[in-house]
Amino acid sequence: MSAHNCDDRSITAEGMRRDFGALHAVDGVDLGIPGGRICGFLGPNGAGKSTLVKIRTTILNPTAGRATVAGYDVQKQGGKVREAIGAALQDVGLDPLMTAGSRWWPPSTRRLTCSTRCARC
Repeated sequence: MSAHNCDDRSITAEGMRRDFGALHAVDGVDLGIPGGRICGFLGPNGAGKSTLVKIRTTILNPTAGRATVAGYDVQKQGGKVREAIGAALQDVGLDPLMTAGSRWWPPSTRRLTCSTRCARC
C-alpha cells in the first residue's frame, strides 16, 4: 500500500451522540467509512439512522462527539461539508442551507475527497 497524506476514512464519527431531552437518539457511535464507498444504515424505526445522517449532512448538530466528512468537521466547517457531498434524504426535499445558485449544478458532479486534495483523492 502506498503512502497517503490524508486519512483514508472520508466519513468518521467518534463518540457521536444526539439527545432530544431524555431520549438518546444516537448514543456513542464510532465509525470510519473509506472514500469512494456507498453506505446505507439499516435498523428498526427509532434506532437513530435518520438522526445520524442529518448530523453527517449538517442539518443537526451532535450533542457530543466529533464527526468529519471529507476531512471537514461537521460542526465547525458545515459549509465545506455541504460543498463536498451529495445526499438524498428521505424526508427533506431541499437543503434549507443551500442557495438557489448552488442548486443549479447537481452534486453528482462532485466527488467526495479529503480536505487536503492529495494526489490520491
